[in-house]
Amino acid sequence: MTSTTPSPFPVAERVSDGVWGIPIPLVQSPIGSVMVYAIEHADGFLLVDAGYDDEPCWTALVDGLARAGGSVGDVTGIVLTHNHPDHVGLAQRIREASRGWIAIHLLDALSGTQQSSGTFLEQLDTELRLGGLPEDLSTEMVEAARRLSKHAYDLVADRFLQPGETIADHGIELRILATPGHTRGHICLHDERTGVLYGGDLLLTTGEVQLGLVALPTDDPAGELLASLALVEALPVSLVLPGHGDAYADAAGLARSAAAALRGRLATAEEHVRSHPGLSAWELCEGFDWGRGWERMGTSSRRFAAMQMIAWLRHLASSGRAHCEAGPPERFEIA
Repeated sequence: MTSTTPSPFPVAERVSDGVWGIPIPLVQSPIGSVMVYAIEHADGFLLVDAGYDDEPCWTALVDGLARAGGSVGDVTGIVLTHNHPDHVGLAQRIREASRGWIAIHLLDALSGTQQSSGTFLEQLDTELRLGGLPEDLSTEMVEAARRLSKHAYDLVADRFLQPGETIADHGIELRILATPGHTRGHICLHDERTGVLYGGDLLLTTGEVQLGLVALPTDDPAGELLASLALVEALPVSLVLPGHGDAYADAAGLARSAAAALRGRLATAEEHVRSHPGLSAWELCEGFDWGRGWERMGTSSRRFAAMQMIAWLRHLASSGRAHCEAGPPERFEIA
């Protein structure tokens, strides 16, 4: 995910009263960029997320804060929506430059998740093996993820967040909402006074959400995502500031649309299993309609497709719509 700043690239701009959106370039990723939000207060900025860990990203953050009238030294705190490298990468460097604190949901605390369920790469390896990928291909995909992603497992947060509590910093108050599905400890932050929702990777206008890892017997990221979308749909939200892409107003509409799309994917996967009983997730991937030919998809695209399929199938099993024969690899048939 090494990035260099393209030209031209969007610059930081005020996206809401007292809030600056700072786009951070990720040009080696199809995502393109990630957003860091700087919330102004009398003594500096509270940041939501921290970008990716490389020099061009650091430069974009420094330039963005300067455009907002400040510097990294003015950061008083960093709230991380989840533990992916493009959202947490610069957190330690920002803390060292500012002495601001770092907060994250306990389930996504990088120094703790590896103790309970393994590192990201270990969990990915487990998931791909459960999915029935050939060993050589699974190894290739894990190594590609190792090269492209920087997971800061030594990052120690100053505060572990719990759902329902309020982050308070220099007059800013943000309610913590547990919104798992993309990761186990994904959160959104709701400013109940203004209605602004910092959405992380829960609600995106740039495509479907990549479902979280399936490595533990209880993992059901698709089910978690549906519940998270229902939670957000019921909130009084005036504006969503997402982790990727532009701000938008209709949070409820996007949540309904995303939930309907996911339910559609689940229904299609269910029919696919009905027509092809006893197969692994990887075997089911080949004949599935991905919107483009499976044979034209590269290794990275196939990995993410397999991860989606594995999560869909796990939800079908968890909800009683399919039977899962324990693996690895797991094999499925309609219940």
